Amino acid sequence: MTEALVLLCSSFSLPFVSEGPSGVLSVRMSPEVTLEVIASDTSVNAGGFTFTYRVEGARMVSRGFADTLFWVGPLPREALSAAALSGAGYLYETRTLRILNCTETYVGGLVEVETARDGRGESSYSAFRTWLLAGVPLDLDAVVQTDSLFRSALRSALGAPEAGNLDSWLWLKGFWLDSQSFLVLPEEESSILRIGLPSWKGLDSMLIVDLDLGSLNTAHGAMLD
Repeated sequence: MTEALVLLCSSFSLPFVSEGPSGVLSVRMSPEVTLEVIASDTSVNAGGFTFTYRVEGARMVSRGFADTLFWVGPLPREALSAAALSGAGYLYETRTLRILNCTETYVGGLVEVETARDGRGESSYSAFRTWLLAGVPLDLDAVVQTDSLFRSALRSALGAPEAGNLDSWLWLKGFWLDSQSFLVLPEEESSILRIGLPSWKGLDSMLIVDLDLGSLNTAHGAMLD
């Protein structure tokens, strides 16, 4: 991304936080710059092989200029190649993105994946994701220290017992801790770290908890600084 485009993003309607949980398809970041969701898809039906695939991503658009930041999955050509090598006769997959929040440094979104394959029932997966505006995906370790303080705060927010393995407890509840499934929501006093724990049962659902980011140990050299 050019320096001029970064400067244009630095002031206008930022920080942006979606009013609803389903998110938005575009955010006007300045009078000249818009962050928008884009899509690429393919469909093949030949020789006993049926493949339908759609993936979404984000790009920054200004007057006469567009810069694709990231995709939430492989591009259609890569996905088609992998599907052909899998030996399946029927594959269907969509990977969608909705923007939930955005600052001059990062963008957070809701990613939803739906898949179906050769006689298997359709399964869904939902998770949060946060990227730097350069397109780099972040994990929790880039934002906070996932130390005893973090685990204790997470246990408390979940209502989990103080003793025992937290990951095992979550698994029994039908969820798991995805280190990339989080948002950073800016507040006047202290930002909120919103963690979305996806379902491992193929369900389009998440267990969502909010932690006060200011009460946690920030990761050394946090990439959101």
